Amino acid sequence: MKTLLIYTLAAVVACAACTLEKDPFAGTDHYIASFTLQQGEATFEAAITGDLITVTAPEGFSLNLATATVKLSERATIYPDPAGITDWESEYQFVVTARDGSRAAYTYTVVRSGLAHAGAVRLYTQEDVDAFGERGITYLDGELTIGRPTGTDTIHSLAPLASLREVAYGIVVNPTCAITDMDGLHELRRVGGIIQVGALPRLETFSLPGLQAAGGITLKTTVTYVIDFPRLERLTRQSSFSCPLWQINLPALRSAGDLTITTASGSGAALTGITLPALEQAGVLIFSSFADLFEVRLPALVTATEFRCSSLASLAFIYLPRLQELPGQLYLYTLASLTELDLPALERVGTFTITSAAALRVLETPRLVRADAFNFNTTSVSLSHFPALQTVGKVTLYKATTTGKFSLPPALQRIDHLSIEARLDTEVPDEIDLRGTASVGGLEVRAYALRVGKILANDDFGGSLIFNYSSAPTSPYPSIPPMEGFAEIDSLYCSSAGVVRLAFPGIRKVKRGVYHSGSTTTTSFSLPDLEEVGGNLLFQIGGTASSTLSAVVTLEKLRSVGGNLTLMVLSTSMQQMLLPELASVGGNLTLYSGRYGRSVDCPKLTSVGGKFTLTATNSTSYTNGYLVNLDGFSALTNVRAVEITRQAKLTSFEGLKGAFPLAAATNWTVSGNSYNPTYQNLLDGIWVKP
Repeated sequence: MKTLLIYTLAAVVACAACTLEKDPFAGTDHYIASFTLQQGEATFEAAITGDLITVTAPEGFSLNLATATVKLSERATIYPDPAGITDWESEYQFVVTARDGSRAAYTYTVVRSGLAHAGAVRLYTQEDVDAFGERGITYLDGELTIGRPTGTDTIHSLAPLASLREVAYGIVVNPTCAITDMDGLHELRRVGGIIQVGALPRLETFSLPGLQAAGGITLKTTVTYVIDFPRLERLTRQSSFSCPLWQINLPALRSAGDLTITTASGSGAALTGITLPALEQAGVLIFSSFADLFEVRLPALVTATEFRCSSLASLAFIYLPRLQELPGQLYLYTLASLTELDLPALERVGTFTITSAAALRVLETPRLVRADAFNFNTTSVSLSHFPALQTVGKVTLYKATTTGKFSLPPALQRIDHLSIEARLDTEVPDEIDLRGTASVGGLEVRAYALRVGKILANDDFGGSLIFNYSSAPTSPYPSIPPMEGFAEIDSLYCSSAGVVRLAFPGIRKVKRGVYHSGSTTTTSFSLPDLEEVGGNLLFQIGGTASSTLSAVVTLEKLRSVGGNLTLMVLSTSMQQMLLPELASVGGNLTLYSGRYGRSVDCPKLTSVGGKFTLTATNSTSYTNGYLVNLDGFSALTNVRAVEITRQAKLTSFEGLKGAFPLAAATNWTVSGNSYNPTYQNLLDGIWVKP
């Protein structure tokens, strides 16, 4: 093997010396902490003894083009850079330079051991196992299959495979094997792919005592009671253990991909605890369905993608003292015995869900500053449990405590959407208080939460208001809760099935739109302070047989609507529709006079950017039998098109004189009225029925 000469640059050393005086860091260390080569699925961790770096690889296995991962002492540098080397079959010398300029030299070498075999190996019979074992293969550059996929096997022992140390790809052990243990693989160190073990009918203990790293491990069986991997440090892919466990031993596991530990209902599993003492980082962690599981302990876990515990009736204790970041879900479901959840280091979480945890009494998250979403279905959890919270996406409270008011944490700066979805009267807060410095993107109140005592916000609320009562109680019918603040909001949406009184006092400006769809139970509607709507305003209520709404429907202060304005009031009680201050509509104006409307009045309306439509009801079977003129639109001077239909007593169109002539005769449509003048009739001045 050839030797690479080392060249050190005096300028680099001099520069390091210049900056050292300004840096309190001593910088005297110049050692290599670890040295690893990755070749495809195979990983080789070097032994570092004194100044010698030794990588042991199987005979016939090439390390050329391998990728090196080298960990140095703090602020030290190495030359030559291992990232630029591809010929790892050769000998090298490396110089590690400390911050203070002191150096140490290391020699890299490769030694060979054992035998390698390239290609997949399928061992379907005991004779196959014996024959492969006699070859003394230590490294398999392929996939290993043990046992036939179906049928019966004669394989009863894996002992002949004792020489095997590493498998570059996966291992499949089919359920036709008659083995009672994995003892023949006790010297196996690394597996690049997934170890897939079928439902072996006699495997009560699944143990690979020498295994240090694998892509993943999957086991689904009805008889395995003990899982034991005492030296396993790393799992890079998905792993799953689904069996009636009594014990699981993974004391050295530091990192894992997705890991699921579960069992079938009624499996007889007696597992009382899951402890992973060395696990620092993981993907999705799922623990579920163990009836006797009392505790989950992950004392070293710092980061994970998701953490899920579900259907664990006896789980009382979850220990995650170092968990800082969980970008996916923290999902706790059907944990009847969980009384305390302490997450002292958690700073960020994706979706935090707690459901069916009635015994939960203590929730501590003193450092949580950011969450994408909260979903809480328990009366014992509210935003007050998150004192450091600064930003949160959607918050959904399916149950809310009735003790005092619901308010926002003092540190909160932004909440995108708050949804109160109480299902019972006993789960409704007395008061929802959104006042403070936090901006709220939207408030949604659903179902029984309609019976909230009061809702308060800043005048410049700025967010959306959503009232959705499609499943609200019917006895007695509720009303919109009293509201304070909300002078300026983004939008208003209300689905008021089963609501008696609709009142939104204080709202003066809506930046975008107003939408209401109601039922025949509504007796009154009021937006007494509304002055401006930037987008569309759609108000629809009742059916043609409704007779409960008040006789006068009015928007007292509304001056302008930037988009379309539609008032569809289908009540037999409605006699007058009044918009006394309305001056402009940017889009279409559509008004329904109903069956008994005597007048529709917009005395200050001068401009409609689109089409003006006046009709009776949403059914062609009904007409208005009372409206006789359009004098309520006498100020109108600008409109693109007009359509007047089904006004059985309408004889005068003089109220539209100021809007004529239109751009074209095709923009004039009338039908079903007492008088249906043509466009030419109006140009000729025949505004009243002769």
